[in-house]
Amino acid sequence: MNHLAHIYLSGNDENLMIGNYIADYTRGNDFSAIPQNIQAGIQLHRAIDSYTDNHAVFRMATKLVRPNLGKFAGVAMDIFFDHYLANNWSNYHRESLNQFSQNAYQLIENNWEHIPEKGRRFYTYMVAHDLLVNYQNSETLNMVFKGINSRTKFETNLNLAVATLQSNHNELEKLFETFFAELIDFVKPNHA
Repeated sequence: MNHLAHIYLSGNDENLMIGNYIADYTRGNDFSAIPQNIQAGIQLHRAIDSYTDNHAVFRMATKLVRPNLGKFAGVAMDIFFDHYLANNWSNYHRESLNQFSQNAYQLIENNWEHIPEKGRRFYTYMVAHDLLVNYQNSETLNMVFKGINSRTKFETNLNLAVATLQSNHNELEKLFETFFAELIDFVKPNHA
């Protein structure tokens, strides 16, 4: 799961949203400098990642794209699943994706003091390209995959990611729908 899914899976709890956002930029297990209610979001993020990585349906989806994407298949699937969530947003949330995204961006700005430096840099990129909304389109996905590729020291095959998504679109979308329904049930106990 990527940024859109993690924020969505926080429910209406703003502290969980912030923790879920900063988790990728927070190393180790010493969260003592982070408010406790935000720490719960970091823990939720890690639980979601572990659940996802070990889920049979996610593994099936990853296996489907691995011949083209190699060891970056899991990274690609996280982004593909945000793509499917964005494209099917009205099935999951009453608020429009645009409004949800604007609220999420504002929430991050309002909690700037809790956002690590790498999270701040990514936030600037995310807002400039309105990623939470634009995960819907192939051009944005290509841009995101090129960005990931540029940060690695070796070939990733992520230049093939969008073509791989398109050639497996229907099957991957069905796998997403099955998996995401189970993931929503998994996170429900975290919502007050």
